[in-house]
Amino acid sequence: MSENGKEPPWIDGRVFTDNVNNFPTAELWKHIGEHIAWSLDGTQILAGDRDPSELIRKLDAAGLRGGHYVLDYVYDPDTSLIY
Repeated sequence: MSENGKEPPWIDGRVFTDNVNNFPTAELWKHIGEHIAWSLDGTQILAGDRDPSELIRKLDAAGLRGGHYVLDYVYDPDTSLIY
């Protein structure tokens, strides 16, 4: 339950995933190396920052609370994640 006593909105995982997969690559790449917050429907990036704590501060300042966004990280597509 959220701070205001109301349940956070429900996320439709299929809709979210479809929208994130169709998000414009050029827009996403503006956030390479950043932690980001997606809207619950995956149609927009609400905020981004290299420091995850600063990202949360930005979201709090915008009046958004946990459960009202989806956190993610944008990896550099030119960097291997295999070690």
